Order: sequence, then C-alpha cells, then structure tokens
Amino acid sequence: MPRRSTALVSLAILAALSARAYAAPTTIIIDDFDVPNGGQTISQDGIGTNSSLYNLGGAELLGGSRFMSLAVTADAGSIAIGSSNGSVVDKLVYENGSGVFSILQLSYNANGVGLAQDWSSLARMAFMVDSADQNGTLIIELFQNAQYNGLSFATHTTAIPPISTLSTPFLVPFADFATAGGFDFSNIGSIRISIEGPEAYDMVVHSIIATNDVPEASTVVPLAGMAVVGFGTWFVRRKASAKSPLSLAPTA
Repeated sequence: MPRRSTALVSLAILAALSARAYAAPTTIIIDDFDVPNGGQTISQDGIGTNSSLYNLGGAELLGGSRFMSLAVTADAGSIAIGSSNGSVVDKLVYENGSGVFSILQLSYNANGVGLAQDWSSLARMAFMVDSADQNGTLIIELFQNAQYNGLSFATHTTAIPPISTLSTPFLVPFADFATAGGFDFSNIGSIRISIEGPEAYDMVVHSIIATNDVPEASTVVPLAGMAVVGFGTWFVRRKASAKSPLSLAPTA
C-alpha cells in the first residue's frame, strides 16, 4: 500500500479511537454510597432538623460531596436516622421509629462550586432500591445554579411502592420532569433528592445513577408512574458482593 494511503488509514483509525474515547458516557454515578468509610450518619430525636456534609468523595460520588439533611415533622415515638455507608455498608439507610414522620434530603453541588453536568445525551435517572416497607414519595429537583434555587429548574415527584427485592431499579425519564426558566439537561449545577413516607417509614437505597441504557422492552413493567426493569447491568454486578438481605427494625 502506498505510504500516503497507509497514513490516511492510520489517521482514520486514530480518529475513530479518539471519537470512541471521548464519546459521551452512557452512565454517570450520582452516588453509590461507598463513601465515607465508617459512615456519614445523622439522627433526629424530636421535631427539628439535623444535617451533615461529607466532602472527600471520589468517582462514586458526583461532585465529591454529599449533604444530608433529616427533618422530623411529627414525633410521637422514637428516633429517625439516615446513614450512608454506616452500619450497612455501601447503602443509604433511612429509618423512622414508631410514631415518627420525617423527610430525608440528599444534595449534590460539589460543595458550592456547582456540578457543571451535561446530561443532554442521557435519558433518565435510575434509583436502585433494596427495600421499602411502605408506600413512600421521591422528589427530585435539578437546578441550573449551584444553590438549589433560581428560576431555571426541573422537578419530578413520584411514588415508591413497598420493595423487598435487592437492587430493584426505578427509572425516572427526563421527559417526565417539569421544567421552568429555560432549564435543559446540558447544564446541571445542583441536585436535591427528598425521600419521605408515612409513620415509621423505612427505605434502603443501593445507588443512584443517570443513564442512557435502554432495557429490553419485555422487562419493563409500569408501576406508579415509573418503571421497574430487569436492569442487571455492570452497576449492579459491581456491588453485588456487598448486598445482602437487611433487617430494618426501627432505631430506638
């Protein structure tokens, strides 16, 4: 082959490899609750709010920081607790004692710097839920700025039914979000996720991701405005060894 042709072929191969190397990701980890070692745990006994900031994360935590807030709204019993990678490794554990109503919030904004995330090539968020003992509510808020506020935002609220199967995925399509202020998914500065339920509500979350993976149509089952799918991807396998059935007795 002439040298010119060989050079052109080499350039074409390099271009193809470069395009593959810089292709938009199909999955972004928001939080797989692997950090911090030893746990980030907050609790609230009685009506009021407690919070905690963790700011030493790596690739398993979007933006490197996680802010947790636990607000008890009604209390006629024992304590509420939220724990990431604490007593149960590599999970978010949310427990309400008997007679307790609360709201657990997870917030991500790179500790005030802003996430600068472009999710325009992605299609949905996925919440891998290990267990939920009652019907609960999940509220997702995406903001263009870093302060969880402003005119440019997207929101989605949905129900989470009782769950007893490990790593059950709930997909939240971006098309289902209500947007305002010209928000688009190419410029995400901060994320806030709220979980709440009835009295004594308990829930365990395995991980949260943004993804473009498309499940097989035959495995999708509509459920309460979301979809439960056979989403047995690399992400589930990555942490499978850490997952085991849980006992979620309320913390006294």
